[in-house]
Amino acid sequence: MADAGDGKTVIEHLRRVQRQAGRTPPEMVLPEVPDCATYLAQAFGELSRQRGSTGFGPQRLSIEAIHGWARARGFAWTAWEIETIGAMDAALLGKLNAAKEA
Repeated sequence: MADAGDGKTVIEHLRRVQRQAGRTPPEMVLPEVPDCATYLAQAFGELSRQRGSTGFGPQRLSIEAIHGWARARGFAWTAWEIETIGAMDAALLGKLNAAKEA
């Protein structure tokens, strides 16, 4: 995951909070994924690990990166699947930004 601005990743900060507070921060609680969408969650995880940084936080996934990832694996995704990956990305970045502002 991208740098949080101090050389540590956001997840490293969240894990530190988890250890110190003895509870899991809400940003680390993931919703259950229906079986029919597990492949999208796995793809999003792989894509997310490859994302760059803006210098202020993680960079959003571009349509080109999503298409390229799918093409390299021989997937022919539908528009809905690509939009879903984009929505997952927007939700993640929104959560991360909210955590930084808190």
